[in-house]
Amino acid sequence: MYDNHIKRGDIVFRKFNGGVRNNQPDDSVVGLVIKEHGTDSTISVNQYQVRFGQEENAKWYWQHDLKKIRFGKDNNNES
Repeated sequence: MYDNHIKRGDIVFRKFNGGVRNNQPDDSVVGLVIKEHGTDSTISVNQYQVRFGQEENAKWYWQHDLKKIRFGKDNNNES
């Protein structure tokens, strides 16, 4: 099963909403997760404050609107 567990310090893509590329990652710009909110295990969908590219201010995103970028050994865990 694919695990998209995101935590502070992770690098992420935003996902497209609607259109042909709905729910696909937008790989034109990466973001850095700065803060987490709702990381209690009783909450099913967490929020993350992310700063993308050269944006001056970070914005809040739902977990399902982000895709974690996996590097090295993390990339092998997607089976």
